[in-house]
Order: sequence, then structure tokens, then C-alpha cells
Amino acid sequence: MTRFTVEPLPSHPNLEHQQKLAKRLLRHVWAVRRGYADIVEMLLAADPNPPLLHENEFGGIPLGACVHGSLHGWKTGFPQDHRRTLTLLLEAGSPVDPTWLPTGNDELDTVMRAWLKSGGKRMEQE
Repeated sequence: MTRFTVEPLPSHPNLEHQQKLAKRLLRHVWAVRRGYADIVEMLLAADPNPPLLHENEFGGIPLGACVHGSLHGWKTGFPQDHRRTLTLLLEAGSPVDPTWLPTGNDELDTVMRAWLKSGGKRMEQE
């Protein structure tokens, strides 16, 4: 019987960086997609360079995950506020393209149109 020895991969700075980035992205996208605005606010405040432009496996960015989650997500039993989550992402610097409208969520469309009309200025809380 042949025995195989499994040796750990050698540590590589780029690999470690990619693993940290993946964990960071997972937290952001998980919270954004579910509309957990309080968690998104905390993550954005703690991250000097949030992954707002990082594309997921479908080519979407976190703002798109927020819209998708508002349309296709499920109730989790926890407070969900995709409108506020979207606003937080925009105020943190996420891009928005007018061709993404309409999204299928009138409430989010209103926020995105107001953001575009304002030229990307901070929106006042209603």
C-alpha cells in the first residue's frame, strides 16, 4: 500500500493577500445582498478602501448585489433595508450607470435617479 504525504503549500504573500481580500469581500457582499444596512454601515466605516468596484463571478459589483438581493432575496427574520444599503454604497463611492435603470425595484430606482440628478452629492435623509 502506497502512503501519500500531504504537505502544506508554501506561504506566499500574494496568496495570503488574496485570502484576506476574499474574506473581506464575502462579508461586504453577504451584508449588501441581504440589505443589512447597519452591518454595511459598520463595514464601510471600518474599511478605508471598501471593495466597491470588485466584480463577483457574474461580473457584478456590490451595488448590483444590493439591487439583485432586493428583487430576488428572501426574508431572513432580521431587519433588511436595501434602500439605505444602496444609499450607503453610493455615498461610499460606488458607481452607478444610468443604463442600469429601471432595476425592477421602484424604491431603489428613485434613490439612484436622485443620486444621478444630484451629480453624486450626499443625499439628505428623508
